[in-house]
Amino acid sequence: TPERLYGTRENLGRYDMIEVIQIGLGTDIKDNTLLGFLYVLFKYQGTLADKKKLLETRFQMKLTRQMEGALTNMCNLGEGLIADGIELGLAQGLERGLEQGLEQGLEQGLEQGLEQGLQDLIETYQDDMQLSYDEAVAKLQKKRKLDKEKAERIVRKFWN
Repeated sequence: TPERLYGTRENLGRYDMIEVIQIGLGTDIKDNTLLGFLYVLFKYQGTLADKKKLLETRFQMKLTRQMEGALTNMCNLGEGLIADGIELGLAQGLERGLEQGLEQGLEQGLEQGLEQGLQDLIETYQDDMQLSYDEAVAKLQKKRKLDKEKAERIVRKFWN
């Protein structure tokens, strides 16, 4: 309604529509009363008592019980939002960490399993089947469909 507007404006049109105003609360608020007031209300990290004292001393604002109740609700809401944000961040971080850990664990497990399997296979070629080095390379190359260079690297790694 026109009675609730601060300052003067012409041709306001419909009063039942919402108008949004965005105000950035920077750090240089000393010379601007409105920004200082909003800073105390929304950004200042002090206690409720600290905020109340600042509002009374800096802005000569005597808080009624109703205003004090609204300030309390606002402070509690802000603290609740911060706590919710921290909790959500921790939960997301934990979830991502678990996913990454699981992926890495699976990759490492597969690599170790493959490595152990190849070592056992080469030892079988050498000890049980009594194959020569070149025969082991040829057999591994054929069995695993590898090129000769890769098969040689594997056999060389595990050959005793």
